[in-house]
Amino acid sequence: MAAHLVSVLRERVEALIGRLSEAARSDALTGVLNRRGFEELLDRELERARRTDQALSVIMVDLDHFKRLNDRLGHGMGDIALRKV
Repeated sequence: MAAHLVSVLRERVEALIGRLSEAARSDALTGVLNRRGFEELLDRELERARRTDQALSVIMVDLDHFKRLNDRLGHGMGDIALRKV
């Protein structure tokens, strides 16, 4: 009985650690990788590209005048715009 309880608790803790790890690497609003997550992924992909002698492309997106949108329409509308992008 105690061994089963320990096993169940261990599984729950491991699942929680996985969720926390994911949360530390992504933006809560959009689900997009944050800087930390992006850098970790980029490092892995650069290594894979070197190892396999394949090209790697990176596309970056910048929203012009986003602060103005937040200032004029409010952060709620800014959040909606970010989710749409």
